[in-house]
Amino acid sequence: MSYLVQSQMARDYGLIMRIAACAAAEGIVDRPESWADDRRIRFMASPGWAEAYGRCECEKPGECETSIPDDMILAAVRDVIAAELAATPPAPDPVE
Repeated sequence: MSYLVQSQMARDYGLIMRIAACAAAEGIVDRPESWADDRRIRFMASPGWAEAYGRCECEKPGECETSIPDDMILAAVRDVIAAELAATPPAPDPVE
């Protein structure tokens, strides 16, 4: 994993928008672009992402579905959503 490649990925608008599109499809309806942007470093640290992105020979790797394929994005988005739901404390029981 290369921190340099991760930092380049974090500035790749096409990749961030692909993450946002996936998040919207997975039910993040309140500002999915901001949701993806706020978590972009977390996504870029996903296993295998830096290596896949770094190997891509496309001019715009974030827009190239062969660098980070949609299934990798979907898995990462689902992992982040699940982790955030697990970290959310349960609502208190209503007072009777």
